[in-house]
Amino acid sequence: MVLARELSLEEIAAIRARVSPELELEAFCHGAMCVSYSGRCLLSNYMTGRDSNRGECAQPCRYQYALMEEKRPGEYFPVFEDEKGTYIMNSRDMCMIDHLDDLMAAGVDCLKIEGRAKSAYYAAIVTGAYRHCLDDVAAGRPLDPVWRDEVEHISHRHYATGFFYGQPGQYYESARYLRDWQICAVVTNCDENGLATLSLRNKFAAGDIVEVVAKIYQIQGGDAFNNKDYATAAGVFEKGYKADPDNTAMALNLAMSYCEMGEYEKGMDIYEAVAAKTHPKYADDAAKAKEMIALYTNNKVATLQAANDFDGIIAMADALLAKNAENALAQKVRLQAYASKKDYNKVIELGEAAAKVQTDPEDVSLMYLTLGAAYNAKEMKPQAIEAFRKVTAGPAVESAKAALAELTK
Repeated sequence: MVLARELSLEEIAAIRARVSPELELEAFCHGAMCVSYSGRCLLSNYMTGRDSNRGECAQPCRYQYALMEEKRPGEYFPVFEDEKGTYIMNSRDMCMIDHLDDLMAAGVDCLKIEGRAKSAYYAAIVTGAYRHCLDDVAAGRPLDPVWRDEVEHISHRHYATGFFYGQPGQYYESARYLRDWQICAVVTNCDENGLATLSLRNKFAAGDIVEVVAKIYQIQGGDAFNNKDYATAAGVFEKGYKADPDNTAMALNLAMSYCEMGEYEKGMDIYEAVAAKTHPKYADDAAKAKEMIALYTNNKVATLQAANDFDGIIAMADALLAKNAENALAQKVRLQAYASKKDYNKVIELGEAAAKVQTDPEDVSLMYLTLGAAYNAKEMKPQAIEAFRKVTAGPAVESAKAALAELTK
């Protein structure tokens, strides 16, 4: 259900409470607001032949009007409130980017951005800003002010919060758009050194501040990565990461390129740097980095296991643990490698510490199962029984039960 723009947040919450939870509610959150209730305006169609209900509104509500008496055709009386005239039907633009939490709390499922006759630049900037802010609200993070600033960079009229908190009021000064920013050029090509060829759209000169909107390095590197040219992708992402060290998305792409081209250690260094970030705005990328560390480490372990290169696994794990002694994954794969080598003394030496750093109960149980098997192989029955009894989760439980049954006959 698409909700009328005249509804308040309280009214939306009341609708949400009275309809089926399966019914999705959609509300406008940004863009031009029609002067008529629910957009039922025929002025544009009547005056210009452009139908507002088909996305072609000429916005005659923004025009200046004069008064004419029916028996005095051609005699126009000015209508004005001050020396600037008047704009009796002039509505503000809606902007709810600072209040997305209230919209979500009211029960809105889908947000609608008004974009009739708008440019691709407008669509990209506004949807991108709202997407980031929605992700922050959903994750309970404070909004990054950069996204609020982004919606000021597009052509718009003075902002208001619509009818969500009451009457939005009108802006009487003028009907002009705020256009402090404009597209100066479009990037048509970018070479391997990052030098761009531009197609001019508006004049600009030396000394002007230019903001790059397109993700040039991401696009170039992504194309190379998708073509499995990982070395080229890494080279491009390296330049982007060097230019913007706080760009964690760029860092993740660089690390993935390193890993795919066999530079595992380089990839791990980048992933670990991202995983170590604690600011809330990096939370998603930090979680992704930890996920990729596990993925590529397990992939490398599988390759080394297939070659029975357990010493290689141990060396890899030792290198990771030299940087972070609490690396649970490295502790786990190293202990399993020693067990595969039947170096039970080393398993007994490292097993308890490996179990303690694990956070997944199944991994804790796996460590104690491995430790119990080492004690059993060394005929250390009491210690084996104690270790097996600590196996409480996951597939390891059945193996531990069988081992205990045998030891306690």
